[in-house]
Amino acid sequence: MVYLTGAGPGDPSLITTGALELLRTAEVVLYDRLADPGFLLETPSGCILIDVGKSTGDHTRSQDEINALLLDYGRRYDRVVRLKGGDPFLFGRGGEEAEVLANAGIPFSVVPGVSALLAATAYAGIPITHRGHASSVGVATGHGARGKDGDPVRWRELARGVDTVVVFMGVGALETITGELMAGGMLPDLPAAVIERGATPRQRVITATLTTIADRIREENVNPPALFVCGPSVPLADRIGWYHPGPLAGLTIGVTRPAAQSKSFADRLRSLGAQPVMMPTIAVRHTLDRPDVHASMEQLAAFDTIAFSSVNGVDSFFAALERTGRDSRALAGKTLAAIGPATAESLKSRGLKADIEAATFIGEGLL
Repeated sequence: MVYLTGAGPGDPSLITTGALELLRTAEVVLYDRLADPGFLLETPSGCILIDVGKSTGDHTRSQDEINALLLDYGRRYDRVVRLKGGDPFLFGRGGEEAEVLANAGIPFSVVPGVSALLAATAYAGIPITHRGHASSVGVATGHGARGKDGDPVRWRELARGVDTVVVFMGVGALETITGELMAGGMLPDLPAAVIERGATPRQRVITATLTTIADRIREENVNPPALFVCGPSVPLADRIGWYHPGPLAGLTIGVTRPAAQSKSFADRLRSLGAQPVMMPTIAVRHTLDRPDVHASMEQLAAFDTIAFSSVNGVDSFFAALERTGRDSRALAGKTLAAIGPATAESLKSRGLKADIEAATFIGEGLL
């Protein structure tokens, strides 16, 4: 079974519970560049992770290659997740991939995601519909807009048919797009905006008019991914723009912790506006089979104090203790020391209270 799954836009909190459930039980994940890399930490150990992301001028895999991978893994595995930024059926090529799977007789399911159409505009404070301002919305792709003959979008008809126009992937051809919209009847002074990296800590909202927005984004050096919006409700961004990234906005911070222990720290960085990048430099392995570990467990009654120097140490200790057929009752009467609050919390989860907790979370502090 292949699951064509939307990961939502930049803010990882907008992924659906259904998508998270799939990631946590996936055997294979083929993921896009726009999907938050933190989602990969949700996958089980041994899951096959394949980067098939595409960006302007840089395609890790062609669409034909992606289709071939879906067919290959879809035939060999029961839970294949095709993880896409936004929603798979809104400019996500999910429809094309669904056709390929259907033609090959491979079962698939579609898990919708929150699209940038809704999320980026909401985070910018631009309601795409608003009673008294806008009652209709038109959504288009900017791909093909440079060469009018091959452009799949009838811009002039769109301009006459809706109040708000939203364009994906249109930054590179914005001058052509705005010119066509004005030729279709939209007024030159109609409010317009470009939302760069919407719903992320690096979000920027550039506002202008239909006739000046292309010049403004050049001045501001706006780059994809970005969403173009024009319509009478755009000025509301000045009044109801609510999203303000934290003090670390604009920073990319490498998280070197083991992959399985990075999530809480990465979430904290995101809450402060940073973009965490998972780059584990160590891996944790239990050493339960060493003779000295076995000897320590056998002589546990001889120790008055047991010092835990990490959450990993707590996990390893109790794994070794269980091998001897005992549990936390074997620690009755002993003094327990923890290097910091996370380690103390790990003990607490096992029904044990740390008698000593270091004020500074290093070995010398514990000493």
